[in-house]
Amino acid sequence: MDFHAQLSSPSIRDQALAATFLHAEGANGAPHLTELLQSCQAIDSTKDLDRFEEALLGNGAMTMGHIVSAIGFDPQNTRHVSILRWIIQSTSSSNSNVAAHSIYGLGNLGVSNPETVGCLGRIVTSERRNNEHEHVSLRAIALRALRKINPEIAETFVDATAFKEYIHAVEYWLSTPPTMNDETRLELQNELEWLTRTRERRAMR
Repeated sequence: MDFHAQLSSPSIRDQALAATFLHAEGANGAPHLTELLQSCQAIDSTKDLDRFEEALLGNGAMTMGHIVSAIGFDPQNTRHVSILRWIIQSTSSSNSNVAAHSIYGLGNLGVSNPETVGCLGRIVTSERRNNEHEHVSLRAIALRALRKINPEIAETFVDATAFKEYIHAVEYWLSTPPTMNDETRLELQNELEWLTRTRERRAMR
């Protein structure tokens, strides 16, 4: 795919496709970060989004987080910092799918700094929205991302409602038809074991 042509296209559909497929490029996608960020920033996320705008913003957040993580986040790199702050801002989107994918984007980025940890912590303790997924809350996704970044901090939320929702989400994913690959299933099983151990340690105190 010609990512430059796709991202510079006036078609949001083309840009969204680029954001989706660029994820697989990993560190090799770094030359396209600026264009992808600009494409995402050009969308007015305060309005109702069509499916291509939603895909561009959501997949863009996940892809940028993944690529920056692959090359190594540099706090002195203004582009990296701009991406981090844009993803943090996007977690507040009124579109729950964009918010969820942006939270995953923070998890992909993997930066354990006050901005990231503070953002995820606020989401973990926030009120649940009316338009969230029935089985996978934004709070649960935020706690999952926080565990990926800093398990010790994530463990401090063991008494939060989000912790129970995280357990429910993992059990829900594991109970779905066996379409996921073995690596993903093993990852989820390991997460469930961590959640169970953490809850048991808390009960013994």
